[in-house]
Amino acid sequence: MPSRVNALLINFAVEIDGVRIHDIISCSGFTLGEEGQIEVPEDDRIASIADGRRKIPALSMKYRLLKHSTAEGGTHKYFTDWWEGREGDNRTITVIWLERDRKTEIMRWTYVDCEFSGFKGEDQDYGSPKVGVIEVTFLPYDVTHSIASAGQIYTN
Repeated sequence: MPSRVNALLINFAVEIDGVRIHDIISCSGFTLGEEGQIEVPEDDRIASIADGRRKIPALSMKYRLLKHSTAEGGTHKYFTDWWEGREGDNRTITVIWLERDRKTEIMRWTYVDCEFSGFKGEDQDYGSPKVGVIEVTFLPYDVTHSIASAGQIYTN
């Protein structure tokens, strides 16, 4: 039986305040949020209406801890420096979905005024050849998304 192949195979690029971040292997939290509800009495029943506030979930990213990622300008060094000096240092994170060619944009998610909220490593076993994976989490103030115009080329 032949293996199944994903026809789309989305790639992505991550930029933080316009700086391309390499080595990201996973992103989650792609949602525009959920609007809150409140219950109000209406005649003989209780009705739910929107409360006008939107709850935006956290954005999470994972990357492998490699030798070059700990060097100056590397992914791990970038995130640890941000984590250690995080007070008042909120940033804009953009995740760009790309087609297979890694050049043609599909969609762009922009997370505004992100606060660094979590930094954790995967469990490691002594003597294991497994490469460590680090997960970083951000709490955005707002999120927007846009669909790329036909043939828009990503140039960073």
